Amino acid sequence: MPNSDSKQDGVYSIHYDSENHVSVILQRAGTVWCKVLPYCIFNAALACALQILKYTYDVDMGFSDKGHSMMTLFVSFLIVSRVSISLGRYNESRGHLGKMYREARELVQNMVVFTKADQSDKAKQYRNDVAYDISIMLRMAMAVIDFPETGQPCWEIPELDGKPKEFIMTNLKIAEDCRHGTKSGEYIAESNMRVPIQMSYYIREQIFAINQHLETTEIGAWQFGRMFGSIDSFMGGYYGIRKFITTPFPFPLVQMARTFMFIYLETLPFALLDTVQDSMYVHMAIVFLVTYGFVGLETVSIELDNPFGNDENDFDNLGMAVTALEDTYVTIYNADGVEWMKKLKSRLNVSSALNGNGAPTETSALLV
Repeated sequence: MPNSDSKQDGVYSIHYDSENHVSVILQRAGTVWCKVLPYCIFNAALACALQILKYTYDVDMGFSDKGHSMMTLFVSFLIVSRVSISLGRYNESRGHLGKMYREARELVQNMVVFTKADQSDKAKQYRNDVAYDISIMLRMAMAVIDFPETGQPCWEIPELDGKPKEFIMTNLKIAEDCRHGTKSGEYIAESNMRVPIQMSYYIREQIFAINQHLETTEIGAWQFGRMFGSIDSFMGGYYGIRKFITTPFPFPLVQMARTFMFIYLETLPFALLDTVQDSMYVHMAIVFLVTYGFVGLETVSIELDNPFGNDENDFDNLGMAVTALEDTYVTIYNADGVEWMKKLKSRLNVSSALNGNGAPTETSALLV
């Protein structure tokens, strides 16, 4: 989760003032300076050592820069292409997240609007149950995203309880019995990714049986179409996130770009030794800045490769899910009143999920 000191209300990643150049340059939150600086210092120190050897001890280790002149364009192309692809993946993953949050809200709201004319206790209980199921499905999707960091599979989240948990655990047992081979860490990760899919099936069944829970209202075909459409769209977002998680940036391109970059940068002080003859400090400054540029862009790509987790530049995906859940509470309140809203909140409220300071952690219940 991003550092709260660097966050603005309503912003779920690093916040910065794009109009303040000095603030952007000097901001520490989210910067890659700390990761890039050691490479810059090493290369600048190497340039200094080569200058001293040449002009103090008459040991010239420089060579022609013609090779670097040809490599510059190639290395730049690889690095810039990698940044562009990583940025595209980053924006795509944010789009998939946004789709899940949007459709979770839409599904709850449509279900409530279509049924709230029926104010019987049976209908209110049904709305409460389905709102809980949809919230759990969203929470499960967040658990899949956070699994590499937390190691907590979907079926162990504290919010999961009752019939949905029985359904999920039964399906997991069936899947395990049908699986060839032994259980492993990889199998747990695969099973974890299947749980939201199973939960979507459970919700589809609940939606399809909606008229069985209504006494004075009946849902028609177009209303079913709207609700099932929201589930389909939600799962489209989830499958997009699943593809992102299971399909990392192509390794051969990463390997080529990084190999050429380090060969280029670590030989740069030698290539510039005869070219930059004005001053040792000029030589060091050029090497420092070029190293910062190339290593900095590669570090940015690494940051963008995985926007989920606890790094400062990662998405606060659970924080955005909390906002969606709060909207669900409000929707239930508008339809059925404060009593039913509190019932839903209590089902999604786990006191043991608090940290030692009494504040919710990213692996805790959605809202406490």
